[in-house]
Amino acid sequence: MKLFTLLFGIATALAAQTPTLTLTGPATALPGQTVTLQTNLASSAGLNISGLQTTFTLPAGMTLGTPAASTLAVTAGKGVYCGPTNCLLVGVTNGPNPVLSNNPMVDGAAFTVQLVVGAGIAPGIQAIGLSSLQAANTAAAAIPLTAGTPYSIRVLSRCDANGDGVTDLRDVQAVVTAINTGTGCTLTGGCTVISLVSVLLAALGGSCSL
Repeated sequence: MKLFTLLFGIATALAAQTPTLTLTGPATALPGQTVTLQTNLASSAGLNISGLQTTFTLPAGMTLGTPAASTLAVTAGKGVYCGPTNCLLVGVTNGPNPVLSNNPMVDGAAFTVQLVVGAGIAPGIQAIGLSSLQAANTAAAAIPLTAGTPYSIRVLSRCDANGDGVTDLRDVQAVVTAINTGTGCTLTGGCTVISLVSVLLAALGGSCSL
């Protein structure tokens, strides 16, 4: 009777368990920059997830770049394949000689994908979501999969020399210091009197011309 109760409790816990896929990445990016996003699988223990699928909800001006399976996924024999907005992590390894695998995945990093931030995107906070999530176990049965904590990235102005999200006197001072010391320049194209005036104009409320 005790064994039955224990097994029933385990089965109930697994049935109520819903794995999540969470997106993480850098806090900030510059227009024209490419950064790396990482998907992380959690609460999948005992569910024998063999593959998963997700759609990235991207702001205008952002696109997906090259994906890569994580070390954990490679160990499980998985490969990652992405289109313009969709990504699949399945048991077909990447490379010139793909190998098939139906091993279950484990919690942790699942895969990474590059995020290309368009050169013309306006500064500000941009939300990137995961939607249409699906997962299948090693018996090809559907496993519910939900998105974890939402992720957002702050796109900085090219004139934001200190990366604090605003362009003001402190950025002008940072560029002056970078020019005079020859170190610490973060501006696209380098720090010169031309870029300094661009930062000054942006600090005065104009647009950044860098």
